[in-house]
Amino acid sequence: MNLRNTTSWILTWLTLALAMTGCIPASAAEPTPATGIDARFIEFYNLMGGERTLGQALGPAFTQGGKIFQYTENVLMVYDETRPIGDRFNFEPLGATFGIQDAPLPAPADQPDVRSLNGHILFSDFAPFFDTLGGVRFVGYPLTEVRWNPEKSRYEQYFEKMGFYRRENETEVRLLPYGKIACQRAPSAPGCSASISEAIIENAHLPQPFLPIVERLGHDFTGAPLSEPYLAADGMLEQIYENIVLAVHPGNLRTIGLRALPLLIGHQRAAFVPPLNDPLMTFMVLDPATGLGHNIPRPFLTYIAAHGGQELAGPPIGELFETEGVRRQCFEKYCLDFDPTAPPQAQIRPAALGRVYLRQHNYQPAAFSLLAWEAQSVITPGQEQVLGARVFNETVNQPMKDAEPTLEITLPDGVIKKWVFPPTSASGNTYLKINLPGLKSGDLVVYKICISQPGSTPLCVSDSWLVR
Repeated sequence: MNLRNTTSWILTWLTLALAMTGCIPASAAEPTPATGIDARFIEFYNLMGGERTLGQALGPAFTQGGKIFQYTENVLMVYDETRPIGDRFNFEPLGATFGIQDAPLPAPADQPDVRSLNGHILFSDFAPFFDTLGGVRFVGYPLTEVRWNPEKSRYEQYFEKMGFYRRENETEVRLLPYGKIACQRAPSAPGCSASISEAIIENAHLPQPFLPIVERLGHDFTGAPLSEPYLAADGMLEQIYENIVLAVHPGNLRTIGLRALPLLIGHQRAAFVPPLNDPLMTFMVLDPATGLGHNIPRPFLTYIAAHGGQELAGPPIGELFETEGVRRQCFEKYCLDFDPTAPPQAQIRPAALGRVYLRQHNYQPAAFSLLAWEAQSVITPGQEQVLGARVFNETVNQPMKDAEPTLEITLPDGVIKKWVFPPTSASGNTYLKINLPGLKSGDLVVYKICISQPGSTPLCVSDSWLVR
């Protein structure tokens, strides 16, 4: 049996198997044109969603180690004839080569709706697409928790063979460009003949465990993030939002809680009082010995119940009071405002205390310095350039290891190309070789090297070199 007949037989079997499990991609019924896809992969490619899902081919198919491979923008397809019939087509685990992985943790207890795979929670918004693409078999196990990418305003989760993302305010889930990322890191590798200069992936050096609870509580409740996750002075992983502050022990990312924000910014616990004779209030006994406590507006209790319950809010620390035209009551973890002038659905909302915490408390982004240079200020047409960068953490007075500066080059014709440096060494240094064919004598090449830091704008250095 030749390879083409074998391919058809396997794909027929695979189609039936996926159809029985409900795992055929929705776009497979009407695959988009397969530009540049090798004939040996075309049926598998179309079955898995075609160009709309996997992207265009980045180069021709190639043989390596007895297997046949082909890169597309989003994956690396593989055919292995030594595997059993029906298991010969798959995707290579590119994600495992990118160095992005969160520490696995025990599955959360008593949460039957949460899918934990190999120590990571499958983001609920990604679960249908994960199942559609064949689950662990074709997507692989998750490598990280879901993450928020503020630069691109999207949620991302990395798996062994594919990466998923969903843009804010959109419902469609798409694949991250794993194929482009792999080729960008090794542009001379077999099968990487297409242009991949725009494919950049950035490591996050701290896990981002707060996204599931933020999604569950709602952005109207938490407010916008004011910082990236960072290590606070007490060793907790912390993230500041407009209305709350989330914290978790880095060694146990399942124990997320809220900081006592009102108390931390200066609100004082008020003396307990007796119950009010008011049908709109519910009295909470906080001192059983005296029967005293605090009165809570019933609508506040309804709001609290819909946003994590009393355990998340903590007990009230005082009575209802007036401030800046609203009625406010503070609980241990956040304060609630009632604004009678707002639309009915928005009259109750958390007080925006996060910025006060940001100013008053212990969050200070590390102070970085960045030094960048080119090996030669003048090169000849076709000559390779070497760029260097050194990242230094001024806060702790030491070089920063494992930082990945980004490079943006503006060519004389206005075209912009982007790269990512390898991680910095223990001395804070990193180097990148650049070859730009087509430059001619007299051309000026302008470059910008940047390093991002949580909670701060990127730090950038610009310079140029001349072709002569």
